[in-house]
Amino acid sequence: MKFMLVSLCFIILLLPAIQVQANPLVFVSLPPQKFLLQELAGDKLTIQVLVKNGQTPESFAPTLVQIQKLAHSKAFFSAGLSFESVLKKRIKSINQQILWIQTNPLLLQQARADTV
Repeated sequence: MKFMLVSLCFIILLLPAIQVQANPLVFVSLPPQKFLLQELAGDKLTIQVLVKNGQTPESFAPTLVQIQKLAHSKAFFSAGLSFESVLKKRIKSINQQILWIQTNPLLLQQARADTV
């Protein structure tokens, strides 16, 4: 019994040291942004795209799951799309620490041209 108690205490003390450190979750609006960010960050970030291939940014509305994940992410890379301003207010009210980064539309156009 004493051995089990000592073992349990030892395991509890070690738990913080053995937790797996996940890559920070960040979001982008469009697939070309993901491509550019992956080129820059490599495997240091977990990158998710809001507007998937085949969807149009003009009529896009994020799903509840996307909003929940975005609210817990570290950063959002904005492309200057119309839905982003409403989304920014909503997410900032939940997560004030999120970094909201405006990307250059010209870079996105070039990346889109390079991936086609």
